[in-house]
Amino acid sequence: MTPDELAMAVAAALATMGTEAAVASGGRAVGALARLVRERLGRRRGDEETLQDAIEHPDQQRIAALADALLSAMADDPALAGRLREILPPDAAAVPGGGNHFSGQAETVVQARDIRGGVNL
Repeated sequence: MTPDELAMAVAAALATMGTEAAVASGGRAVGALARLVRERLGRRRGDEETLQDAIEHPDQQRIAALADALLSAMADDPALAGRLREILPPDAAAVPGGGNHFSGQAETVVQARDIRGGVNL
């Protein structure tokens, strides 16, 4: 996984899973990831706000901004990338471009990835 893919996977995991929800539901890996990222980005002016903004409003633009902040932090501290790889949940790494996220009410929701062939609903 390249640094760009790693940063996007971490950003997407934190934004789509939500830090507080992951910690509250016992998501140890995501909780550890959130603590590490919050601690590292807290050292950098404005980056903690970027993290919080991505968690509160998880859209592609904010997730990309968080990924950029993570790339800068990894450039400043090369050991950070290794630590992020160690604790990134395996399912988050499978979603480098972001993850499915639904918030609201609906009678039916369909989420899919990597569909090959036709789909009939």
